[in-house]
Amino acid sequence: SATYKFFLGTSRASTGISLINIYNRGNIWYKEYEVVEGELFETNISLIDFTPSIFITWDLK
Repeated sequence: SATYKFFLGTSRASTGISLINIYNRGNIWYKEYEVVEGELFETNISLIDFTPSIFITWDLK
């Protein structure tokens, strides 16, 4: 992530960007198991895909 801090008049503000899972890898968070009619089923629960986000924060003091 990257953040830029600045002033808007007498109040403080910041803006930035964050990149989660930048390589878009299929990382397994945990495994879920379920038994149906005596048969065991395994399901991989993955972390989130590539997620960019931007933010703006304004301190109104």
